[in-house]
Amino acid sequence: MTSSPFVATDRPAKSPLTTVSQDASAPLPVLDMLNNVITITNYINAIQGAALPSSITGDPQYAALVTEYANWQYEIWEEYFEGLVNGNMIAQAEQLNELVQLGDDDQSSFSAVVGPSSAPTPAVVSLCDDVSKLITSGNTYVSQLLAIAQAIQGADQAKLKALDTIVTTLNAQFSQMEDQLTDKAIDNTKEAVVTFVNVSVAVGTEKDPVAPLLKGVAQVGTDIVDELILSADIDSTLAQLEAAWLALDEETLQLAQINQINTRLNQVVTQTSAAISALDNIVTDWQTVCDVINGSPANWLNAGLRQVAEWSSRMCNVSFVRVPTQTVS
Repeated sequence: MTSSPFVATDRPAKSPLTTVSQDASAPLPVLDMLNNVITITNYINAIQGAALPSSITGDPQYAALVTEYANWQYEIWEEYFEGLVNGNMIAQAEQLNELVQLGDDDQSSFSAVVGPSSAPTPAVVSLCDDVSKLITSGNTYVSQLLAIAQAIQGADQAKLKALDTIVTTLNAQFSQMEDQLTDKAIDNTKEAVVTFVNVSVAVGTEKDPVAPLLKGVAQVGTDIVDELILSADIDSTLAQLEAAWLALDEETLQLAQINQINTRLNQVVTQTSAAISALDNIVTDWQTVCDVINGSPANWLNAGLRQVAEWSSRMCNVSFVRVPTQTVS
């Protein structure tokens, strides 16, 4: 992982892990955990797609902001997708499943996967906290972009409001397209593939395509989704968006671009955002799994090993992939 070029905002430290009450015969959480992954990935897609406009990237006075912002975008994705999801959550589930396939029933072997003795806190829990801190550190960019926006004079507020209305409609329409994982998808004989598509719109200026979605769109299937099939309603709204964007004068255009980015970031970087809540949910679910693995030897032999075997097998039936940004027009 790369080192952060900024100081993250304060976030309350995680409390020491405590035992969560778990029915000895209850299945361990799979759908809830993986749907939280979908939620977080969608909103992190929102961060990745929020490119600064050329009015900022081309201005030398904002050089430090441009560099730090790009580093922040890169580090969040690396820490989350490469570190937390694929490098630990899915990787550890695969390791546990391999132990089951090998016929290993030694409880200590399973404990070593989720919580090595050298680390007092499971890596998944620590990484959830790290990702939360990285996300909320983005508040500093919201503040800087707000200051830049306030300095822009002469923008047409009526046109900005009309543009926001169209974008809100478009976000709602795309949200209706999104799938969530189901038991049927996970238990299919083929691997369920969750593809995250970040959509940009080829309007505005040649240098600055518009990325109006507050989050990405997740599609669940047995194959990677190459492109989204847009409904007639979305096509109609896109046409309205293009017409509204092309009608903006230079000052209104610059303010609209910055406003869209700030609206997007504000949906993600607050302590109460859906992304932060989903990270906290993963911590709770992962703790439940750890509690079973590290529970009493009697429970391990009676139910724990069976629960972990089922859980790890189902977790391994899902893969998460991200496709390049799809530009629609």
